Amino acid sequence: MTMADGLRVQRIFLGLGAGAAVLMAMFAVAWFCPTRLTGSLDQLAVLTIQAEDLGGFPSCLLSLASLTALSLNIGPMTLPAQLVQLRALTQLTVHRCGMTDVPPVIGELAGLIELALPYNDLLTLPDFLVQLTHLRRLDLRMNNLREVPAVLSRMPWLEELDLSDNPLPKKVRKRFDQLLPGCRVKFT
Repeated sequence: MTMADGLRVQRIFLGLGAGAAVLMAMFAVAWFCPTRLTGSLDQLAVLTIQAEDLGGFPSCLLSLASLTALSLNIGPMTLPAQLVQLRALTQLTVHRCGMTDVPPVIGELAGLIELALPYNDLLTLPDFLVQLTHLRRLDLRMNNLREVPAVLSRMPWLEELDLSDNPLPKKVRKRFDQLLPGCRVKFT
C-alpha cells in the first residue's frame, strides 16, 4: 500500500469495537498524518506506532484527544511538551527511543496508570515522577540503572516495578523490600 505522499506503509491494522478504536501501524520511512485520516480517528483510544526512524515525534498525534494508550517505538526522538494535551492518556510506552533522561512532560501526565520506558539508556529517574500519584505500573527494563533511583522511595502507590536487565548490584536489589513493601519488583 502506498499513500499519496509517497510513504510506503508495511502494515496497518484498524480494529473498531465496543466504542473504542485501536490502531497499530508499522511504517518503513517517515510519518504521515493526512487530515482525512486523523479527522476520522477522533475516537481512537489505543495507538501503537513502530518504525525504524520517524525523525521525531509525529505532532499530529496531539489532536487525538480520546487516546488512552500510546506506544511508541520509533527511534531517536524527543517527546514534546504538548504531549500533556493528551489528557485521557493512562498508558504510555516509549521504547527504543534513545532516551537518557525522562522528559519533564511525563511528570505532567497526571492520569498515567502505566508507564513503560524499556530499552532506553536511562541512568536515573527524575524527582518529578512523584507527581504521578495514579501510577501503578512502571517498566524500566533494559536501561542503564546502576543504583536505586531515590524517587522510587517516595512512590508507595506503585504496585509493579520491572527493573529487569539493568546493571543493579545484588545488594541494591535487597533494598527494594524495604523501599516499596507493597510493590512486586522484577529483576529478571
